[in-house]
Amino acid sequence: MPVLLLEKKLTDFFVPQKLEKNELIQLIPHSGKMVLLSRIISHDISKREVVAQFDVEESCIFYDDELGGIPNWVTFEIMAQTLSSLTGITNRVKGLKPLAGCILSITNFKAEKEVFEKGSVLTINIREDFRDEESHVFKYYCSVSQNGKTDLVTTDITVLETENIESIVKGN
Repeated sequence: MPVLLLEKKLTDFFVPQKLEKNELIQLIPHSGKMVLLSRIISHDISKREVVAQFDVEESCIFYDDELGGIPNWVTFEIMAQTLSSLTGITNRVKGLKPLAGCILSITNFKAEKEVFEKGSVLTINIREDFRDEESHVFKYYCSVSQNGKTDLVTTDITVLETENIESIVKGN
């Protein structure tokens, strides 16, 4: 399937509202089985919001046969990838490469469901609540819904975006 990221002019790129998994790979710093998102449903970079979906399948690296699905803590990584996609989309529109992020904090994690069963489709809503351009620190409100049941998992994630993740890891 061809990639649908179309160039308008040198520094102004178009990113379709709906993106499938093969198109997401260009926008997030994950690869192989660690790409968990199934698709982006919509995004609004001016409002700093994105909605994604994840299909619970046995092929997921975190799928647990005994549970018949994925444990609720996996939704944290799914939410983190969704907010990463928002950064990727935003940077793509600006003609920039996606940046890696380092999670600084996870607060207010609440889960009303222990397991998301095989065949479930989770909808992930991400909204940026705080932005400090100078320090590159951003805070997001994240929620997971399933089959019309909203906010089954919620949390706040604070992220530091960087062009040089190695310097953070190595402490340089």
